[in-house]
Amino acid sequence: MENQVNEKISLKTVIITSIVTLLFGLVQVIFPSYVISIVGILAGAGLLIIGLANIFLYIKNTENTSNGLAKGILLVIAGLYFIFKDTAALEILSLLLGIFIILNGVMGFQFSFDAKRLEADKWKISMIFSLINIVLGLIILFFPFSTVELLIIYNGIFMTISAILNLLSLIFNKSKQAGESEAL
Repeated sequence: MENQVNEKISLKTVIITSIVTLLFGLVQVIFPSYVISIVGILAGAGLLIIGLANIFLYIKNTENTSNGLAKGILLVIAGLYFIFKDTAALEILSLLLGIFIILNGVMGFQFSFDAKRLEADKWKISMIFSLINIVLGLIILFFPFSTVELLIIYNGIFMTISAILNLLSLIFNKSKQAGESEAL
């Protein structure tokens, strides 16, 4: 009896999680720019809350000589900036991601030259991959909003597919279990 109750709870959890995933995936596919705005606003709200907490803790503790007030004020300013310019957080994230990918590509490019000096067989493949990394990093740097929007759409597609597969799996297993119980 207890096992059946746990199974029903588990089944409901999977169904609810799949439906939420499906809906969130569809929102990402249909409204990617809104998702970007929401992420920016949430990042700004988080910075704002942390900044206000730093200011409050600094003021509350009269013996405090740390930089909590300055840090709090800077975080509040950054939070407000991200709230009112909601794409700024993703632009900064894209900038950092683009630089990181370019650095990886440049290091891979140097590695391929080192491999060539050591007369390694596959140095050309390494060079091609590193050049692809550099180009991808440059695309992210020069087209950050389009790149992030595309990634959100892809993520939404994969979330939607995952949710549909989960629901189909539940339906298939449920119908299979019903067929087995009838056979008994």
